[in-house]
Amino acid sequence: MRRILSIFILIPLLFGCSEDIESVKVDELEVMTKDLGEMNWEDAKTACTDLGDGWRLPTYDELHHLYLRKNSIGGFKQSQYWSSTIRDGRPLIKNFSESSGVNDYFSVDKENTFYVRAVRDIE
Repeated sequence: MRRILSIFILIPLLFGCSEDIESVKVDELEVMTKDLGEMNWEDAKTACTDLGDGWRLPTYDELHHLYLRKNSIGGFKQSQYWSSTIRDGRPLIKNFSESSGVNDYFSVDKENTFYVRAVRDIE
């Protein structure tokens, strides 16, 4: 019995399953309810895709949509979040602070560190 139990515990680790990821549905997106931390843009993209099963960094438009629903989704810091959208060769971030305007976005260097929230499409 112990061997079988061990296999079931290891399956998510070996195959990148995301059973233990807490998420909510927001329209056509599944959104993690917790941040992956603060990191640079390349690490942010990698952290999302490493979750497997279609997880990715949201586009700026998707991130803006999440900002409008941030209270119902929960867990967002009053800080900036990475998007996958590039403008003029630099990624866009979205400010999630209470004092930010609805359309606050900034084009920043990829080496800066900001928070990351993964999403995936619902099929």
